[in-house]
Amino acid sequence: MTANTENSGNTETKGNIEVIGRMFVFDFGPSAIYQLHFVDKEHREVTVMADAAYPPGTLNKFDIEMTQLRPNVYLVTWVEPATVTR
Repeated sequence: MTANTENSGNTETKGNIEVIGRMFVFDFGPSAIYQLHFVDKEHREVTVMADAAYPPGTLNKFDIEMTQLRPNVYLVTWVEPATVTR
């Protein structure tokens, strides 16, 4: 997996969570590439760039919880909605 970062223009100030307002591209291989945007400390958007099951551009929004483990290290958790596989 590789992750690239992209700053969406927000300035970072002391005391803020540094990933807020930033976008990260997670590359798990040729058919699993996603752009993660940490909108704020309670919301994240995931845009599909490549996926075997979803078309590029598919946008998923998640409510997240960020728990600081140490300075600049956070555990990010979320619950994905139930889906039915046929």
